[in-house]
Amino acid sequence: MEGRGWSMRVEVSDPDMVSSLAEFLSRHDAYVSVLGAGLLEVGFVGSLNAEHQAAETERRLREWMAAHPDVVVVVRDQ
Repeated sequence: MEGRGWSMRVEVSDPDMVSSLAEFLSRHDAYVSVLGAGLLEVGFVGSLNAEHQAAETERRLREWMAAHPDVVVVVRDQ
């Protein structure tokens, strides 16, 4: 994510679901890097400020979680 600006770390309770979440977010204008088992770094593509980027990414995370209710996703501070 270096050089791409704003990003957040996302922890996924089920490491087997990381690729599903990464693919979903990538389809919705996000840069996604897998940092390890169950850990992603997500950056939003666009010209929104950091607060709006965080809100947009969190909205997308909630959308994905609604389709995967058994998986817990936690946003971590960098």
